[in-house]
Parts: sequence; C-alpha cells; structure tokens
Amino acid sequence: MTAGYRWNSFFKAGEILGEDGAYRIRLAIDGKPYGDYPFTIKGGRIELQGRQVREGTDPQDYITDHISGGRYTSWWLKRELSR
Repeated sequence: MTAGYRWNSFFKAGEILGEDGAYRIRLAIDGKPYGDYPFTIKGGRIELQGRQVREGTDPQDYITDHISGGRYTSWWLKRELSR
C-alpha cells in the first residue's frame, strides 16, 4: 500500500497522469488479495501494453478496442497474482 492511502481510499486520475512512471493497482476482494495490475504513465497518458501494441504482435492476437468509434481508448491491464 502506498503511504498516505488507505484500502478504501480513492484518487483522481490527474494525481498520477501528471507524473511519468510505473504504477500498480492492487485489488482486494472481501479483504483478500485478488491481483496486481501494473501500468506505465508516459507523457500524461497510460501506455498501451502487451497485445495492444501493434508492433511485434501477431495480427491474429492484436487487441484493439475503441469505444465510440475510436473517440476513446480503453486499456487492457494483465492481472498478476497478488502475494
């Protein structure tokens, strides 16, 4: 848990979008660890990762998901098991 945050706290996107770096969301369900979701912020945006990156991804495995005809981007974060 990050200093200054509680398990039931919230934050606004602007708090992390303003600072480039690697981040991780830890999700617990019923008080039990469920998964970690790592992602990277670069240039004020969440970077696409894994099969969302066209370069080096087999076209049959490439994930594209554009909400509202491409007006909005969605991000797929791969779950890592929590310890």
